[in-house]
Amino acid sequence: MQISKIKNILTLLNAAETVIDMNFGGSNLHSLKGEFMGYWSVNVTGNYRIIFKIENSNVHLVDYLDYH
Repeated sequence: MQISKIKNILTLLNAAETVIDMNFGGSNLHSLKGEFMGYWSVNVTGNYRIIFKIENSNVHLVDYLDYH
């Protein structure tokens, strides 16, 4: 299930033009602080998140990480 969810999130990121485009049910979309200031995060499962930046309607600097 995790792989299919990651694929779905990446598909949404590919089409996203604004951060709000990533605010789907269960995403827990939120901005990050500290060393990741400027990034946004969406839940994948458990501690795993996909983080990204959107600038000028372009998604970039995408990463998959365990936040703990």
